[in-house]
Amino acid sequence: MKTKKLNSKDILKKFKIKFGIFLIAFVTCYSGLINGDLPVPRFETEIVFNGYDSGETLTNFPALVVLNTNISGFSYADFVSPANGADLRFTSTNRSKFLNYEIENWNTNGISRVWVQVDLLASNTSVYAMWGNSGWSTAPAYSTNGATWNADYEAVWHLSEVVISGATTTNAYRDSTANHRDGNQVGNSNTNGPIGLAQYFDGSNDYINVPDTIVSTADLTISAWLRPDGSDGWDAIINHDGWSAGNIHYQFPPADQSLYYAQYNGPNLSLTGFAFAMGEWHHVVTVFDRSAGGSDGVLTFYVDGELKQTSTGLVATLNPSLTPGHIGNWDTFRYFKGAMDEFRILNSAPSSNWFHAAWLTAASNAQFSSYGEVQHEIPTPIHYVSPTGGNVAPYGTWADAATNIQDAINAATTNDTVLVTNGTYNLPATI
Repeated sequence: MKTKKLNSKDILKKFKIKFGIFLIAFVTCYSGLINGDLPVPRFETEIVFNGYDSGETLTNFPALVVLNTNISGFSYADFVSPANGADLRFTSTNRSKFLNYEIENWNTNGISRVWVQVDLLASNTSVYAMWGNSGWSTAPAYSTNGATWNADYEAVWHLSEVVISGATTTNAYRDSTANHRDGNQVGNSNTNGPIGLAQYFDGSNDYINVPDTIVSTADLTISAWLRPDGSDGWDAIINHDGWSAGNIHYQFPPADQSLYYAQYNGPNLSLTGFAFAMGEWHHVVTVFDRSAGGSDGVLTFYVDGELKQTSTGLVATLNPSLTPGHIGNWDTFRYFKGAMDEFRILNSAPSSNWFHAAWLTAASNAQFSSYGEVQHEIPTPIHYVSPTGGNVAPYGTWADAATNIQDAINAATTNDTVLVTNGTYNLPATI
């Protein structure tokens, strides 16, 4: 196979490429873009999700990315805005588009945690974290407007806010979705959790009040990290403040410290064969899939990414309601004693693979993800040209190759590589 290097100024007039020659053209452009779309950063690291090994491809999965100096070559000093990480960006595997993300916490003296919406998560999917571009001094709107959490999410409370112990504070706990169902602090305090800071409930008078309406007309999923520290009866995880048609009570029942989901005039189920040890963190998920099991729905419990119990033949005629909702108590009793972290409510019923990934990305991020050495010299993007290509910009693979050289040149930027395979191509007078 022969190769030829050619500057764009040398590509003049119309000509034909034959005889299986690959043409490599180093083009001179001034847009400063990667693949015609994304500005070139000064630093990047590849993040490979090699801990996800299920056969299912997950769409728009929120993966936890942990940044710190344990990553080879990583330094907060390399950011244009080191104080808040405003120049941080994430791109898809081929760097063809930005990915939605949310910074949960930014700590230049330690660990920073970021939730990245991975568009397609499969085995060994990778994304790139990028920073250091002087044009990125302002964080993009999609990093703060809830775009990381799609319409399936009714609410996402990270519960990592710093609060004054024992205080009563309106909107202390931010809902990261676009719904803005912020929670009010009633007495609880900070503690350490599996994802940074969490919230502690003393079992006497602490809870979080969620005053906004949450009514699911479809499926319902409740997930959270929980650490029960003791019980003297029913302990509420999240309950509707009342008890009437559709109201949800999700709690630990007395004695067995298991899980219990109940909906007035609706489904109810207690998890059997599993009891939570006091003082230990577990990721718990309860899914009410109204579209499964015929007309009655299916209720399923997961603990630490594993399916524990499923029940069918449940009544599914009423819309689940949490309006208002109390995290950590019911009315003026059933106070939860222990800690909670990363509380989410969805109006959908994701798969078991989703919940296993959601548990692992937080429980053992080093097992779920691997972080490559920070690159200061960004690899040159390649744009492909083939007469049989799919002609899908930015032509980053042979399958998506441009069918004419001009389109690949237009998609390229300074020092990009254009690879042209066997074929006959007509070119304009200038490129």
